[in-house]
Amino acid sequence: MKNVILTKEIDNLIYLLSCSANNTVPDVKRVNSMDKESIYQIASSHSLVAMVAFSLEKVIELPNNFDQQKKKAIRKLALFDIERIKLFEQLEKNEIWYTPLKGVILMNYYPQYGMREMADNDILCDAERMLDIKRIMMDLGFQCKEYNKRVDDTYFKAPVAFEMHRFLFDEREIDAFYLYFKNIKNKLIPVVNHNYELRFLPEDFYIYMIAHVYKHYTHGGTGIRSLLDTYVFLKRHNEQLDWDYINQELAVLSLTKFEEMNKNLAIKAFSGIPMDDEEKQLFMYYVSSGVYGTEERSWKNRISKKLSGDDSENSKRNYLFSRVFIHGEALKNCYPFVYRYRILLPGLYIYRFIKAIFFKPKKIWTEYKRVKHFKYMK
Repeated sequence: MKNVILTKEIDNLIYLLSCSANNTVPDVKRVNSMDKESIYQIASSHSLVAMVAFSLEKVIELPNNFDQQKKKAIRKLALFDIERIKLFEQLEKNEIWYTPLKGVILMNYYPQYGMREMADNDILCDAERMLDIKRIMMDLGFQCKEYNKRVDDTYFKAPVAFEMHRFLFDEREIDAFYLYFKNIKNKLIPVVNHNYELRFLPEDFYIYMIAHVYKHYTHGGTGIRSLLDTYVFLKRHNEQLDWDYINQELAVLSLTKFEEMNKNLAIKAFSGIPMDDEEKQLFMYYVSSGVYGTEERSWKNRISKKLSGDDSENSKRNYLFSRVFIHGEALKNCYPFVYRYRILLPGLYIYRFIKAIFFKPKKIWTEYKRVKHFKYMK
């Protein structure tokens, strides 16, 4: 394998993030020699500027861009907390069960408040009460951006956003995950002094976290922050976790190898343990993905999955044909009425063709070119 060398900026970024995650003081000479503007740009694409700032300020006066982003992150987090408390009070009052997810839990594992930046609040709640939740959110001054279209409904009141989840995964994306987590409420435990708030056991939260990271990893990619989340979670819980149970459940979800890779990479990256060349390549996949992945990575992963290792012209033609003449599970999920009454299929195909030509010509042409020139890495 070709020797893989991380760039100096990436290496310095890992070092500063490690100092923050482990609450240690960075070396002032090393910090003074860093290209801080380059580090800022990379950290910004991963929503990690505030975390780097917490490390830098221990030894130098913060550059203005780091200082402003850190203050902004703390202010935003405080507003998130205020709005979340209001929401939880209303959910309790209306007897609706709810479970905080992802960053709402993980931010408390980082050494300092404001270290983990957040884009939104993710909350799992009673799927049968989503209309009541919509009323509550609007009474609290939020605008409903999307309702009953996905597994979560989105609400926004600048700068605070909420994603209220019916389910943790969409069956159209990874069916095994949807089925496993569909009845997750049965595994949740009540919170003391709250009648309707439920929480994951640490083992089940970790399993969910790994599944969520895997979803992003195999779609548009996932960024460095997912590795940091893994690291700080394990730093908090590792010795108390029931690993026999975790490994058993990961096997059910076919996540054993991915979890091992993700865990080992997180521990090595932020504990100062040297990575081998293969691990460096994997780490650069996270680096190149940004915080939520990229559109480029998303379509490459999607096409790779559809072509199943065959990038022949015939396979590509079949893929493009299936995109126009939707059928099978895709038809069932996107157009259930037509799936039931197949006599309507010709009308659907005409509709999709006209819609594509007149409303999405650039998108269609871009996908055609991407598929035509797609090649598997040998």
